[in-house]
Amino acid sequence: MDVTSGCLAEASRELGGGEFVFTILKPPIRNRFRRFAKCPSWRAFTADRLIHRFYDYPRMVRRMRDGFDLFHIMDHSHAHLAHELPAEQTVITCHDLDTFGSILRPRQCRRSPLFRAMTARIWSGFQRAGRIICVSQATGAEVLAAGVVGSERVAVIPNGIQSLSRETWKTDSATALESYLGPIDPDTAELLHVGNNVPRKRIDVLVRILAAVRTQGIAARLIRVGEDFNESQLALIESLSLGPYIKVLQRVDAGILGAIYQRAALLLQTSDAEGFGLPVVESMASGTPVVASDIPALREVGGEITAYCPVADVKSWALVVAALLRERNQEPSQWDQRRARGVVWASRFSWQRAAEKTLSIYREILYRDDLQHATADHAML
Repeated sequence: MDVTSGCLAEASRELGGGEFVFTILKPPIRNRFRRFAKCPSWRAFTADRLIHRFYDYPRMVRRMRDGFDLFHIMDHSHAHLAHELPAEQTVITCHDLDTFGSILRPRQCRRSPLFRAMTARIWSGFQRAGRIICVSQATGAEVLAAGVVGSERVAVIPNGIQSLSRETWKTDSATALESYLGPIDPDTAELLHVGNNVPRKRIDVLVRILAAVRTQGIAARLIRVGEDFNESQLALIESLSLGPYIKVLQRVDAGILGAIYQRAALLLQTSDAEGFGLPVVESMASGTPVVASDIPALREVGGEITAYCPVADVKSWALVVAALLRERNQEPSQWDQRRARGVVWASRFSWQRAAEKTLSIYREILYRDDLQHATADHAML
């Protein structure tokens, strides 16, 4: 959430005119266990991260809380910090409810006692916040359906797109991108997915869609930006003989990511659940059409411009993808219009708009007792 915090703070400073002073508070993760060579690296990192999250971070917040008028926890997974803060002066941004699966869906999300205890601490902190900002109407509805906060405490403010990325996308990064993906093959359609490997992303469905599209005689390959495939996904890829037609890029900077969006024929968002769906907006902003799962959050973000398919219905996905690729090849003017409409739609998701709405919430909190602060110190966590 570092990027989100930075973008919102920058846009808010520009709009606030000095009314607010923004400070981003984030202590570095200390290498307590990773210093010992005999300790497996992943276990050491997990231990250091847990101590950082549940000891170092709360301790820093507790020490510094008297120096600020308002606190904004930018990710609900750090909501336990709210226990250290004045509730009425605390805002939390909720991106989705995945973190709270073991609380809200205990039968489906069976976790260890330690994990449940940590989640319970985060969940109780979440409920303390004076205001909760949800990144989509769909997420807001889920929060209200959980029945732990009233509607008067919940607001919906969609995410924006990095302004830096928008500018970078306008540059020609084709040469640099070729070192990652090779030269463009005009006879091959590149299908893009951006995201991690959590189960709700349905990477298995994504792989099967590629196979189904290729069985229709369409030369297509899949570009994934995110985590590498896990063992079960690799086994599926091998069983379908798709290895030569898939490329994974685990870490790319904003400029290369923007160039990948521009180069792709289509973005595929196969998730069965989302809180927002940032790749959908980023792809449309770059002029690349999207095919997405027909779920509330993606409907909300993608609007009427995006094509939708039932979750995990591989046959439907393959038919829609094939039809769009035919349009791209055979009806260029209609394809260009589709791309242009996507760019216009995506323009509504800006950090300036997000900042305007967020600042109004800050004012409601700070001036609710008609306090007239010349400036207000605001901490982003």
